[in-house]
Formats: sequence, structure tokens, C-alpha cells
Amino acid sequence: AGLKLYSFYVGGRLEANGHSYNPAILSALPHLEGRDTYLELYLQGNKRNNTDEQAVAFVQEIADKAKAYGVKIVLYPHTGFYIDRLSDAVRIARKAKRDNIGVMFNLCHFLRVEPKTDLAAALKDAAPFLWRVSTSGAEIGGTSWGQLIQTVDRGNYDQAALRAQLHAVGFQGPVGFQCYAISGDSKTNLQRSINAWKKLK
Repeated sequence: AGLKLYSFYVGGRLEANGHSYNPAILSALPHLEGRDTYLELYLQGNKRNNTDEQAVAFVQEIADKAKAYGVKIVLYPHTGFYIDRLSDAVRIARKAKRDNIGVMFNLCHFLRVEPKTDLAAALKDAAPFLWRVSTSGAEIGGTSWGQLIQTVDRGNYDQAALRAQLHAVGFQGPVGFQCYAISGDSKTNLQRSINAWKKLK
């Protein structure tokens, strides 16, 4: 269709010993060669029972296989997963020591998991690895996805401040619209969000 695919969301799970993931991840890699498409890599697991060593082994395995096709990955912090904070993603990326591993910042998960964390400081720490960002309209203090994932023109979260903080740490990558479970017409929701983001300039 001639569309630019910036990234897509895949991942794996830490087991009692080792890890598992859908082999479709590997079969997709040859099709991504030369397309500058990133893997947004999530990692399920239990912080009480699993370890960074396990997480690093999983991330390195995917990164090494992706490297053969020139594909980069970003570690995706997700509520309730082993990597659920931006700092987790940065820590694992540092430990993995692969030049095709970065991290992704997701506003909705950040607000749900660590709403009291200093965002400016977190972004500054993540800056050397920060390759992808997603945002959405959100309510400050919100706890449900309905409150934390809205079109960008809704909610009282200060999107201009987020944009300024990203600029301050030198982020120049793409910013995606997190649209999970938003009701209504998708095209309309996207256009409203694009317009709201552009107004921040």
C-alpha cells in the first residue's frame, strides 16, 4: 500500500526458567529489512520471581536476530509487566549492551504506573536510548484506560509540557498516538489528535 510502518508491538514472557515468545516475530524480520521499522518489544513477567538476567537474555536474543536484518527494537514499558516503568526499560537496555536496543516512552503507562515520578528527570535518563514515543489525551490522576487514553485534544494533561520536555532532551523521533479502546470513528480520532499535536508548535 506504500505506507510507512514506523513500528509494531510484539513481545514475550519470562518463564520460571528462560523465556518464550511467538515465532512470528522471527518470521517477520526478513520482511522488515531496509524499511526502518522498529519492534516495540514488551516483556511479561513477575518482578518477584523473574530476574534482570532473564530479561536481558530475552532482549539480547531478539536484538541479535533482528540485527541480521538491520532492525532496531525499543523496550516497551507496559502496566503489570516485568518492564513496566521507563526506568526498567533503560536499565535492561543498558545491561543488554546492543546497539540496536532503545526504549519507548508511553504516556498512558507512565501515568498509570508511576504518576509521581519526575518525568523530566526520567526522560533525561532515558535520552540516550529514547527512540520512540506515544502519547494520548489523559486526565491527571486518572487510573482507568478510559481516563488515560483519549484523543490528544481531550483530557487535562499538559501535552505542550510533554513536547517541551521531549525537545529539552533532544528527542527527534516520531510521536505516535496511543488509541487503544478509544470509541468512535478511527479516522476522526486520528485527525483530531494530529490537529491538537500540531497546535502545540
